[in-house]
Amino acid sequence: MNDSTLALIFTNCFPNPLDTTVHFTDAKATADIDSFVVTGDINAMWLRDATNQLLPSASFLQEDQKMQRMFIGAINREARSVLIDPYANAFTHHSEGSPWKTDDRIPKMTKDLWEGKYELDSLCAFLSLSASFYEHTGLGTPFDDRWAKAVQTVVHVFTLMQASSMETLAAPAYQFSRQTGNPLDTLQGQTGAPAARCGLIRSAFRPSDDAATYQFSIPSNAMAAVSLERVAAIFEKVRGDSATGQQLRAMAAQLRAAIASQGIVTRNGATVYAYEVDGFGNAIVMDDANVPSLLALPYMGFCSPQDPIYLRTRALLLSAQNPYYFKGSVMEGIGGPHAVPMKVEHEQGLILVCVFIFMFYVTDECRGIVGLGWVWPMSLILRGLTSTDDREIAACLATLRDTTDGKFFMHESIWMNDQTKWTRSWFAWANALFGELIIKVAAERPHLLH
Repeated sequence: MNDSTLALIFTNCFPNPLDTTVHFTDAKATADIDSFVVTGDINAMWLRDATNQLLPSASFLQEDQKMQRMFIGAINREARSVLIDPYANAFTHHSEGSPWKTDDRIPKMTKDLWEGKYELDSLCAFLSLSASFYEHTGLGTPFDDRWAKAVQTVVHVFTLMQASSMETLAAPAYQFSRQTGNPLDTLQGQTGAPAARCGLIRSAFRPSDDAATYQFSIPSNAMAAVSLERVAAIFEKVRGDSATGQQLRAMAAQLRAAIASQGIVTRNGATVYAYEVDGFGNAIVMDDANVPSLLALPYMGFCSPQDPIYLRTRALLLSAQNPYYFKGSVMEGIGGPHAVPMKVEHEQGLILVCVFIFMFYVTDECRGIVGLGWVWPMSLILRGLTSTDDREIAACLATLRDTTDGKFFMHESIWMNDQTKWTRSWFAWANALFGELIIKVAAERPHLLH
C-alpha cells in the first residue's frame, strides 16, 4: 500500500477481533468446540457483534483449518444461545449473570443472559454465520441436530413475530421493561408501538440496541430474507432436508414481497426504502450506522448496488434528509441516537466517562442529545463497501485514515467537529469491517491503494 498510515491501520485492525475477543476452547467432539466472542470492552457475547467480528475472516476458512474450528465453535455457541433464549441479544460466558438481571421481561431473565432485548437481526446473525461458513468451506461439520433445532427455533420466533400487536396481547411471547432514564432503553407499554400484521417480522429493538420507533425494521427483514435463503441450502445439500429448505425459501419470498408492498414509500416524489414501518401505513425514513441498515442492503446481499430504489434511498440517506446524517468541519457520515460510552475533554485533561442516559454534558459545542453530531466510522466503511465510485471510496478511506486521533484503530463514533472526541479507543466490529473494506478495494480497485 502506498499510504503508510492506511497500511498501519489495516495491520492493527484486521487481526484485532481474532486476537482480542475470541475465547476458544477446542475439543475432540465437534459439538463441544466452543468460541465465546466478546464485544471487547464488555465481557459478554452479542450474537450480532460476534458474527460481524468473525465474518471478514471467512474468506480465509478454506486454507486455515484452525480458523475453521474456531468458526465451528462460534456456530456451536450461537446455536446453544438461541436455544437458551431466542429473544435475548447478549449472553454471559459461564452463567455469571449481568447488571440487567432486574429487567422485567417475558421470558424471564436468567444468569445465562447479559441482556434480554429481542432484536430480529441477532437471530439473523446466527443464520448468517452458519451460511458463511458453509459457503466458504463446503463443509457440513457443525450442522448437527442441535443446530437444526436452533434454526427451527429462529423460524418459530419469526412466525410468532409476524403477528399483530393485538393478536399477541393476551399471551405475549415477549415483553420488556427496564427502569432507566433513557427512553430508548425500554419499550412503550412493555411491548413497543402497535403493529399490524403485514407479512413482515416485528423487532422490538434495533441493531443499535435502541427501542424501535415502529416494529417492522426494513433492513432487519431484508437480512432475514437473505439469511433464510442462504441457510436453506444447508438443509437441502448437507442435511438432505428439502422440506425445511422449501419452508425457509417460502418465508424469505414472503418477506421480500412484504418489503416491496410495505417498505417502499414516497419522499419528495421519489420511491425509497423506509427504515421502519408499522403495517398501518406509518413509516420513518432515516438510517442508523449499525448493520443491518438501509445503506448496507447490497452488502447484505438483498439487492444490487445499482438497484434504482436503493440508489434513491442511498442519496437520501447521505444527505440532510436523513436526520442522523451529520456534517461537521472534520467529517461527515451517518450516526444514530444510541447512548454510548464517551471520552470527554475537560480542562484537567482527558478522562473516560460512561454515559447511559439520554442527555449528557461534554463541552459547550457538543452539548445535547446523545448521538446527535457523532459520526460512526462504521457508516463510512459501509459507504465504501457499497460504492461503485472511485472518488467516493477514496474519500471514505481518507476520512477513516485521518480521524483515528493517533490510535490507528477504528472508534465507535467521532464528534463531527473534532477527531479527538470519540467513543471507544477501539471497536472490534468496526476494526474487522475496516479490514474487509481494504481487502475488497485491494481485490477490485487496487489502483486506489497501490
